[in-house]
Amino acid sequence: MIQAVAVAVSRLRGLAAPRGTAGATPRDRVTRETTQPHTHMQRFINWDALEIRVDGARINALASTFRVDPIERMELQFFNGLLRVTGSIRKFISVPFTVDIREIRAKGRIVRVPIASASAFGALPIPQFLFSLAKNRLPADLVRFEEPATFVVSLDRFLPSFVDAEIENIWIIDGGLAVTLGRGGADLPPSSEKSHG
Repeated sequence: MIQAVAVAVSRLRGLAAPRGTAGATPRDRVTRETTQPHTHMQRFINWDALEIRVDGARINALASTFRVDPIERMELQFFNGLLRVTGSIRKFISVPFTVDIREIRAKGRIVRVPIASASAFGALPIPQFLFSLAKNRLPADLVRFEEPATFVVSLDRFLPSFVDAEIENIWIIDGGLAVTLGRGGADLPPSSEKSHG
């Protein structure tokens, strides 16, 4: 009787064990399963999805470094569902302008920013030739302009080489942006200090 029970238990263990691990102890099975190569894990840290927020003040500071003529000054204001850009353009005289952006479209590492409306002096539509002036002065490796009124930004310049990430969605929220990253990963940043010893 005891021998029959032992045989039955032994057979059940063999059926329950993952293929190739029959007869192995639990420790052996864990070791084998965790040491199998995972081809999708190529970075030190990996994620399937990541929700982040980007501070509007920092975006403002970054945007000011890319200001081009004829833009004299520029400020970004973030509200729920609305990104408002205010500033002034120098064309013979200083012309105040307002640009409203109601959505940001993202795919991979390319972000498209369509302009919903643009006005000067609070009410007058901004002439198309002013967009053309700005288009010809934009850094080509960073941003380009698509007719009739969409800025296209490449994120490759902003992401360090040890980070692999693609953007799925960007929402305009109070005080900044909410961003959903798709599957990606990151390595430890390269150390600038040499180890001693």
